[in-house]
Amino acid sequence: MVYVGLDVSLNSVAVCVIDREGQILKEASVASEASAISQCLQPWRDRIAKIGLEAGPMSEWLTAGLAELGFPAISLEARQVKAALSAMPVKTDRNDARGIAQVVRAGWYKIVHVKSIGSQHARTLVAARKHLIRSITASEQTLRGLLRPFGLKVGIVSRAGFASRVRDLVGNNAILAEVMAPLLAARDALMQEYQRLHRLVVQAVRNDPVCRLLTTMPGIGPVSALTFRATIDAPERFARSRSVGAYLGLTPRRYQSGEIDRTGRITKVGDGETRTVLFEAANVILRPSTRWSPMKAWAVRIAHALAAERRRFGYRRLFVLLRQAGEPSGKNRIYRLYREEGLSVRKRRGRRRAVGARAPILVEAKANARWSLDFVHDQLACGRRFRILNVVDDVTRECLAAIPDTSVSGRRVARVLIRQRTTP
Repeated sequence: MVYVGLDVSLNSVAVCVIDREGQILKEASVASEASAISQCLQPWRDRIAKIGLEAGPMSEWLTAGLAELGFPAISLEARQVKAALSAMPVKTDRNDARGIAQVVRAGWYKIVHVKSIGSQHARTLVAARKHLIRSITASEQTLRGLLRPFGLKVGIVSRAGFASRVRDLVGNNAILAEVMAPLLAARDALMQEYQRLHRLVVQAVRNDPVCRLLTTMPGIGPVSALTFRATIDAPERFARSRSVGAYLGLTPRRYQSGEIDRTGRITKVGDGETRTVLFEAANVILRPSTRWSPMKAWAVRIAHALAAERRRFGYRRLFVLLRQAGEPSGKNRIYRLYREEGLSVRKRRGRRRAVGARAPILVEAKANARWSLDFVHDQLACGRRFRILNVVDDVTRECLAAIPDTSVSGRRVARVLIRQRTTP
């Protein structure tokens, strides 16, 4: 069995073939074409165990081409390959191909999923649309910056009315009108192409049943649905649904060594654009919204049925029952639906009643038979608050003590009472 490592660049590919013991059988440099690589590997065609390529812009195309020609080609995760190749003091394409071949022979790699042609087309469409949006925004910022030195402020204006706003500002200045005309024409051309690409995105979503299902959720539009669909591509490659979060870099990173154990922010590995659209969709879902959706209707129907069956249940118990029924919404969302639908159970507050029979306390009609204590609160002109502890004899109505302070502790109250009791 032999193992092959390929270091891919734009115009050439460094090829390294090693045997089971790690001995180099052949090193070569061929064109970046699947046919050229196949011709170079023909002497070992029936003995090749694995062909490893580092994941990159051209790896998907070459991996798919070699697989069509019958070669066991796989795409390797770039981070692991980089960590393995960083031990080499000299970096060349030849040494990188050697290192990749050794990584494939040792088996210390993680296979990267090669997306289907349909997913690649969808990703290209979404990326092209976003590039046009960035170009339109950059052109608008350039126009604003060119007009600012002349005291002309575009202000807050919609994208549809931006061009007319600029023409109104420079209408009396012939030179500025001549300068702005080609810039506005270029922006208008970008807007037309952006609208054309957006229509293609909407059409692609309409033709895909999975994307249509995703758009029924609040916060998920055509762009978010198509981006997520193209990123996941084949859902069956995930053993559990929670693995998708780790695949998209939404799980916290962790560093543990000896007594050190730190949990940091999310890893941010995987596709950044998909994380962005999921974050935006999550913000829409978490905010209170009056927009109706099939998911919300389904949750409301179940909540009504459960509330009618168990009238004394609050939203926490309904949340548990909805979770058992398959509703994935959080507790706060269930609480909002619970209040909006008027499912709250009114509770009667019991009347506070004294324990036992009330009877007046008998007091002898003489001094120092019973004292009463109370605090009087006030504040100074500067706003600082203070309190006064008053001790009054209930029989003689005499104020025995008045202690002002900003804070009077329990021990101090006890000392005052002891001192006053011993005072004749």
